[in-house]
Amino acid sequence: MARCLADLAARSADRDEMRAVFADTVQQRICRVEDLAAELEEIHRPSTALARALLGEVADGVRSAAEAWAHDLVARSGLPAPEWNVELIGPDGRSLGVVDAYWREVGLAWEIQSESFHLSPEALDRDVTKLAGLAACGVAVVPTMAGRLRSEPRAVVEALGNAYAAAAASPPPLVQARLHRPATR
Repeated sequence: MARCLADLAARSADRDEMRAVFADTVQQRICRVEDLAAELEEIHRPSTALARALLGEVADGVRSAAEAWAHDLVARSGLPAPEWNVELIGPDGRSLGVVDAYWREVGLAWEIQSESFHLSPEALDRDVTKLAGLAACGVAVVPTMAGRLRSEPRAVVEALGNAYAAAAASPPPLVQARLHRPATR
């Protein structure tokens, strides 16, 4: 699978499409980040610039094209880099869910929302329950619609900066954080 991904990226001109393919392949546990890295280490692989860039994103924990846009936006923003796809554990030891990005040093979570994720009432209910659990444990959450990452990047960065400052001035949340990195099948 790693060789297929590298070959596909070498032939594609659509970065976002490739972001989605790479992220989904890792998210669905079809291919490991380590296997992609090993494939790209081959000396004679032509046209690997895009694949190497995408490998960096998925290695950081990015698991969707929208998260990759968010990753790029934060990198240009002057904000500290968050951790990507972090599972937060409540004081009772139960998982509160996985947030898209998390600034552990201040207890700030960032959720990239999209309509496609909330196509069912069950998905919306899970998300609302997760947000309520995070709030109950003192985690500040900034929800952002995926489209705003491109249409209003300055406003998104401003909202994140304000939330980061407020979270830094607040008591630390009552959670443990661990990177969410699904193992392959």
